[in-house]
Amino acid sequence: MARLKLGYTKSRGGCLRCKQRRVKCDENKPCRACVRHGVECSLVSSSSQSNSSSAASTPSAVSPVAPTRRTLRALPSHNLRRSTVNKSSPPPTTSSSSLSHVEPSIPAQSDPFPYFTRFGHGSSSETNTTDWVSDLELLHQWSTATFKTMAVAVDSGKMLDHLWQVEVPQQAFRHVFLLHQILAISAYHLAYLRPENRRQYSLRASYHQSLAIQGIRSALTNISADNCHALFATSALLFISALAATRLDDEPENAGPSIDSLLDVFMLVKGIGGVINSSNNLVRTGPFHELFLRHDGPKPHFLALDRIMQQLEGFLNRIVQLHDEMDDITDPVRNVIRRETDCLIDSIREAVANSVNPEYRIVAAWPFKMTDEYIPLLRQRNPVALALLSYYCVILHSAEPTFWYMKGWGEGVIRDISRAVVPPWNQDSAWAIGWMTSAEEAPTVEPNGFDDGQGKGEEYRQFSTSNHSHCLG
Repeated sequence: MARLKLGYTKSRGGCLRCKQRRVKCDENKPCRACVRHGVECSLVSSSSQSNSSSAASTPSAVSPVAPTRRTLRALPSHNLRRSTVNKSSPPPTTSSSSLSHVEPSIPAQSDPFPYFTRFGHGSSSETNTTDWVSDLELLHQWSTATFKTMAVAVDSGKMLDHLWQVEVPQQAFRHVFLLHQILAISAYHLAYLRPENRRQYSLRASYHQSLAIQGIRSALTNISADNCHALFATSALLFISALAATRLDDEPENAGPSIDSLLDVFMLVKGIGGVINSSNNLVRTGPFHELFLRHDGPKPHFLALDRIMQQLEGFLNRIVQLHDEMDDITDPVRNVIRRETDCLIDSIREAVANSVNPEYRIVAAWPFKMTDEYIPLLRQRNPVALALLSYYCVILHSAEPTFWYMKGWGEGVIRDISRAVVPPWNQDSAWAIGWMTSAEEAPTVEPNGFDDGQGKGEEYRQFSTSNHSHCLG
């Protein structure tokens, strides 16, 4: 009996890229192959030109038609595994089960969200993908382990487990950028838990993070009552992913967490937080309203935060006393630093009053409240601005035992600060290093800068010098 051949129609109006690659083009505008690879399709560019220009530059194209059952059968199976939709397509709904429905990225020259650039650098092409089984592994990791490490889940015990384990994934099935974000953070978690497979999981994380950011970019241009809750959850997870990605990046050119990498995270928090804040009332009354409830149970004593509060009070006094004597303390700089110091103190007090694990809340809240004038001072390595940042590093370090994605940040940034800061402001970084190394032995920096009248100034110098070499050696 003769073997029947499957239906097949030769493509004569395909795009230039498909013709160059000698693969079948579905002739949609844009075609599926170009969308999947994130490149411009010649069918789209040709349709926007005049008939004469189109005839001179590209072959004539037939009108796009919806893919038929026969067309889908004719496509290789791996072509159906990952794809993206046109920017004009409607957002995914509960019926969209594919992880590939994300909008293409916005051209850099018109990018309204530049703070995403640092974190969406991974490739979303097939070269970074395996098969769908690995995505199921990541989703299983989220639903059995990673969700428990979220800050508020740790903060409130079992009360909010259902929210992170069930409600967040349900939102993700309606808004696929959140689903990609869940898979990205699960991959980062596995990279942390299984260092022998770190590169494998880091590549998966980078792949899903890039797709998540593509979807977030589109959603942020049209925040609504429908997508604001998913955007809020995604922003919280994106902050965690940003910390985890830098910490796990072991490429030779990357020296780990640094001042500049922390500033990239600050800009991300301020940028996306400022946009989403426009729908704050909707978020607080929506499916995630329990995240904003005040914790009224018993609260432990936080030794590190108590000592940081004491140090910050002395830091403010030194700024007032020394600003007329030093070039680093001009009136504008002094006003910015005083404002930021007060903001950090308020963030500590608010977190301690409302949380049983306040370190995460401080780490996330202070950058969101940070003024636009402070970050440029840090980029310029202003020693007074760096001195204040030293105390934030101690909070990062204090959070490490609870939050895996913060490990290494405090030590990495304080090491960078210690190389850049100059006397007398290096005493603040020295105190921070001393606390990280041996919290019980770290002496208090007195408001006058060096001596408390009881000979502790010399004790401080000896302590800070020995602990600089111990921690940074």
